[in-house]
Amino acid sequence: MAAAKALSMQPPARGPAIAMISNGAGPMVNAMDLFDRHGLTMATISPDTIKKMEAHYPSFYICKNPVDVTGSATSADYLYAMERLVDDPGVDIIMNWFVFQDTPLDEGIVDALAQIQRRSKKPILCGASGGPYTRKLSLAIEAVGVPVFESAHLWVVAASILAKWGQTCP
Repeated sequence: MAAAKALSMQPPARGPAIAMISNGAGPMVNAMDLFDRHGLTMATISPDTIKKMEAHYPSFYICKNPVDVTGSATSADYLYAMERLVDDPGVDIIMNWFVFQDTPLDEGIVDALAQIQRRSKKPILCGASGGPYTRKLSLAIEAVGVPVFESAHLWVVAASILAKWGQTCP
């Protein structure tokens, strides 16, 4: 099901290089543990991209891959990182993980994802798990064409299938 959702909502990936963004690092760590078995790699973000993010964000944000925008992240923080990663030639797939419960991250993330989805030729995959509020936002995100997965495993499977699809496309 994760593969079908990803294939129906996102373009093929140029390759297996993943850039991750999150306001909660746990699921990113779980996902990275699965990369080898699914043929994925961590993207090498260019020094220029890192420099732009470091100049933009507070000093306590981590601007290397994975990008950790911490629990204080807003939709604008995610949008800025996604814009930089869309432009970075070393990134094939952008994977966001959202923790909606205790942060200033709100419904504005739907508009941010809609905006970047229109601009990006790279696949964008999201993950989030939680209660009714998380499910509500996940459905709203999917309504603008970006798939959301409830587990790190499904998130990674989706990225893997998009990378494999990209290998077969001319």
